[in-house]
Amino acid sequence: MPLLHRASLVVFADYFQFYIANGGANWSAPEDWSDDDLRNGGKVTESVVAIAPASNMDVPVEVEVFTEEQTIDLGSFDHAFSCSLRLETGHLQLYECTGPERLFLSVSAGDYQVVVLFSDLKRIGEHGLAGKDSYKIALWLGSPQDFKVLKQWTGDWRN
Repeated sequence: MPLLHRASLVVFADYFQFYIANGGANWSAPEDWSDDDLRNGGKVTESVVAIAPASNMDVPVEVEVFTEEQTIDLGSFDHAFSCSLRLETGHLQLYECTGPERLFLSVSAGDYQVVVLFSDLKRIGEHGLAGKDSYKIALWLGSPQDFKVLKQWTGDWRN
């Protein structure tokens, strides 16, 4: 499980979203969110993964980039999805919805498998303005794959 990068940061999840993207490339945030996208916790294009957290405020986010595929125990997480992200520039960036770039990592160029993990969704305040939710993003080089919910949160996380 060789770890290449680990970053822990706090992200302002304005409008209930933040993004990981192909750094240095032209990309646009998705604007056509469906109820299913919100229930799934994200929306994906080839060069951006839009993550829809439960809180509309600051949320802790941990990003880990590995050299090989990871087996992730979903037991301690409330919700999870997997997808792919093409990082053809060899740069991974994390952006806030209405704020600046928050993370820039140099990685090998290629297709990455991404797993986004949601924790403590039951501890969200009214209207998503306060909470104890947190997010972990794990990435590794791998074959492209479709968006898939790995574990579905069934509670109310969009007040």
